Amino acid sequence: MTKICQIDNRGIVSVAGGEAEKLLQSLVTNDVTQISPGGARYGCLLTPQGKFLHDFLVTRDGAGMFFLECEAARAPELIRSLKIYAMRTGVEVADASEDYRIFAAWDTADGTTLPLAEIWYRDPRLEELGFRAVIPVGQAGEVAENAEFADYDRLRIASAVPDGSRDMIPQRSTLLDHNIDELGGIAWKKGCYVGQEVTARMHYRGLVKKRLLPVKSQTGTALPETGAEVTDSEGRRAGEMRSICGDSGLALLRLEEAGEALVCDGAKLEVSVPEYLRKKM
Repeated sequence: MTKICQIDNRGIVSVAGGEAEKLLQSLVTNDVTQISPGGARYGCLLTPQGKFLHDFLVTRDGAGMFFLECEAARAPELIRSLKIYAMRTGVEVADASEDYRIFAAWDTADGTTLPLAEIWYRDPRLEELGFRAVIPVGQAGEVAENAEFADYDRLRIASAVPDGSRDMIPQRSTLLDHNIDELGGIAWKKGCYVGQEVTARMHYRGLVKKRLLPVKSQTGTALPETGAEVTDSEGRRAGEMRSICGDSGLALLRLEEAGEALVCDGAKLEVSVPEYLRKKM
């Protein structure tokens, strides 16, 4: 049965103006020129040193306005960053979170008709994540939810998909460690963007030594908080916990340790590797 829920930890930043596409193309990791109405791209804004700042799903309407689905709590930070680059361009950047609601739908069978069907788009990161919609507040009541955010969160975690700063540390994390490359978040042939040189060097030199991977408590107990140390059976550091949902979570692990018996705060961990990442292990 199709499951639908509101994704209430995400907000919307709008980017509008004649040079909006040019501005975003010079900043974000993906190719925004390839986005058509009804489609989406996953991308990030980085520091000049190639470190994570923000992640977002980018859509656009028929009039050329772009919508960046980002972390709701950090939308003001994203707006401030974009406005710095937008100075003297005529591009307008605004927080549109109060005007829209974000929904996800998954476990959709062939032929399933979603409410307000024309608004939904396939999640560009993984087929397993189903569909996404940015719906005006006035129409949001037409979407009947039959799942909780925790249900979606468990799906996201099992798929090793990061959720902004819940999993990546602003100004510290690199994208390839957090699977952004395998989730279609980087256009390798688009040319320059902020942080492009460092990101490309990691990719072409094979410098990835860690990956964000799903873990689960073998006893079913709740996992420790984000930042808790993950160790091997001999107490040596193997990584650290990131976002959690009950007994499931994501951990940033050294690849050489991913197949070992791991422990976090006394909880024995079971590590799983989604199919799309197995070729990288």
